[in-house]
Amino acid sequence: MVSVSLFLLGMAGAPSRPEAQEPAAAGVDIQAESFLTGMESAYEAGRAYSFMPFVDLDFESRIAFNGNLEDYFNSHSNLSLYFVTDSVTADKDKISVRLHWFRKAMDNSGAFSKVTGSSQLVFKSKGGILTLLYIRGDNPFF
Repeated sequence: MVSVSLFLLGMAGAPSRPEAQEPAAAGVDIQAESFLTGMESAYEAGRAYSFMPFVDLDFESRIAFNGNLEDYFNSHSNLSLYFVTDSVTADKDKISVRLHWFRKAMDNSGAFSKVTGSSQLVFKSKGGILTLLYIRGDNPFF
């Protein structure tokens, strides 16, 4: 009888490590989705100064990216951008999001375009705030 009691007490121990990590992973997913939604809204506003706060100061070729974004916004209207997340992973201060995206726009001549692609967006997380650090694959922004 004593051995059964000790066995049952042992079963009431702390949860295993993988179970303890699930809520944290869910939090990263929610944080990434929220950030992507903010990026979509800022992009659809069509103003580089509204979008660039989402881009990290260490983003590769940040100045060229800003110039290309301004050119695109000046030559297109009725912008629509939609992200579909495939996976989210976190490692230290980086969050990697693999996704598919859909972009619609009308150029200044009135021609309508729909473009799709897939990308890996890597974000830097500092104090719970995300910023875009780099893009691999298709560029969803221009």
